[in-house]
Amino acid sequence: MNVYEKNMEILKYKNISLCKDIEISSDASIKESTRDKIDGIKVISAVDNNNILEIIKKNHTFRMNSIYDINYEVEKWLEGIDLQAIKKVVILFGFSNGFYIEKLLSKLNEDDVIIIFEPSMHIYKFTMENFLLEKILEDTRVYLYIGHKDIENFRRCLRQFVYINNIATQTIAALPQYDRLFIDDYKAFLNIIRENNKSVMLGENTNAFFGKIAVENMFSNLKYVKNCNIINDYYNVFPKNIPVIIVAAGPSLEKNIRYLKDTKGKAVIFCVDRALEFLYEEGIIPDYAVTLDPIKPAEYFGKGSVIDIPLFVEINSSSKILDVHIGKKIIYDPFMFLDNILYKIGKKIDGGNHFGKSVATAAFAIAIQLGFKKIVMIGQDLAYADDGKTSHAGANMQQVLKEDEIWVEGTNGAKVKSRYDWYEYLTWFKDVIELNADKGIEFINATEGGALIQGTKTMKLSEVLESLPDNGIDIKKIENNLSPTYTKSDLNKIERYVMNGIDELVSIKRKASVLIKLSDQMITKCKRNSQEDKTGRNLTERIMKGNEYIALKSMYPLIDCYITDVSRSIMKDIYQISDNQQKNMEDTFIQSKQIYQLIIQAADEIKSIIESKFEPWSKEN
Repeated sequence: MNVYEKNMEILKYKNISLCKDIEISSDASIKESTRDKIDGIKVISAVDNNNILEIIKKNHTFRMNSIYDINYEVEKWLEGIDLQAIKKVVILFGFSNGFYIEKLLSKLNEDDVIIIFEPSMHIYKFTMENFLLEKILEDTRVYLYIGHKDIENFRRCLRQFVYINNIATQTIAALPQYDRLFIDDYKAFLNIIRENNKSVMLGENTNAFFGKIAVENMFSNLKYVKNCNIINDYYNVFPKNIPVIIVAAGPSLEKNIRYLKDTKGKAVIFCVDRALEFLYEEGIIPDYAVTLDPIKPAEYFGKGSVIDIPLFVEINSSSKILDVHIGKKIIYDPFMFLDNILYKIGKKIDGGNHFGKSVATAAFAIAIQLGFKKIVMIGQDLAYADDGKTSHAGANMQQVLKEDEIWVEGTNGAKVKSRYDWYEYLTWFKDVIELNADKGIEFINATEGGALIQGTKTMKLSEVLESLPDNGIDIKKIENNLSPTYTKSDLNKIERYVMNGIDELVSIKRKASVLIKLSDQMITKCKRNSQEDKTGRNLTERIMKGNEYIALKSMYPLIDCYITDVSRSIMKDIYQISDNQQKNMEDTFIQSKQIYQLIIQAADEIKSIIESKFEPWSKEN
């Protein structure tokens, strides 16, 4: 068995898809796999007898390692890698002959991760043929992506491993010569990382911003569980040949909204909350509405119209909107605490698809989950109108900061002005469409303007409707056949869990108070450099057990959500350490003490919210 066969034998157990890509790649095809093509590659022997790569491009020769002392060169390169942080994420541009990566792995901890993007299949296949890569290929800390075909997988890997607590300590590096050999690819690599970091910050800022209000909304909205349906109740309810039209509130909506008058009996209309007023003004009553945001004002929900159509909701959606809506609520996302309760009573809501971060992405995910085979979108611009200012239907203007401005491909082939948060939604749509590619769903973008949504077919709404037969679907009949999901017995169980949650909050507060005292003792011991003695080890063990006690309580996820806005800055400091182990431990207990103080405050406030917002069903007449 030669070197290539040995490498492939190992790789097939870890990444069979990459194995297949390597096997089917020919010399001609791999040379075309990068925008910056190389002309040749060979192995040469260095002065220290190590084999190194030499690459030729446009009559220039690039040695990928030192010709004299590769070990010294690698050690100098490693000095630029931050090895102090815990749970490190190292993102590398280039694989080369694997020497740098193997040395880096020897310096990392078991819970660290290396994400590698190698732009050239030509280089990677050559390396597989000439260097034994066993230590790298078998290491579970390594995630490897090759060439443009793997860019989306690389992007998804970043989303998996880069989050708010380690975003500041992630290490980004190019192997020597790679940034010169693959200039365009390196720029794209850095841009993907930059986009991911923006996404992380956007998501974290959203969670932090919504944390407290989401908890308040959940307990205010629990009263609607009594007569609600859940998304599970709608599985196999709609005929397979019936399409769904999702109406968003983009600036192009006014171009084709009138055609929706001709859809009755032909399609099911899902309308996002903000677009309701425009449909009602045209005398068009959609079949279902969808809401998501915890803080969306009630005036964005129909603007004075009486909305009594069924409404898809998250249990932590704006309580103001749920209160002005007088129709049936359909819960598609139960939020963490209620989700745990429903699981315990055997009536769990099937989350299915991830619902994204906008009401339009939520409506799209719901449509997929309910089994629609033709999904049509209108008003889904994800870009400003031609004037560069109008963000929503009704000439709504939203100011865009220059740093948030981005230009993306439009449905007409030209670039259109967008924003980074909308670009996030564009990426979400593309990813979800790809993930559902094997389900036989036809995705149509009938927005007639705005950004191009990859994976969709662009059509005019009038053309879509002309092709639809009148299927005679009767939504009222479907709704009349559905009884509320939860029985009186279910509601009694839910109520007991909620009321027991108050007792849990008292217990968590008591435990956090104890942990503050233990942390103070450990801070004192750290100052005296006695943290490792028998008493110090005992204190540390008690603190760890106390942390576990709190984390296992069903109310803790709510507390964690509630304090996110403040705790995230503390947690980022915990992930950054120095060479002074004594100081690191002291800082950790100081920061832990701050978290316990936040937990106590949150426990008190959530207890007050439950007592003021939740209306027990057992007290109803």
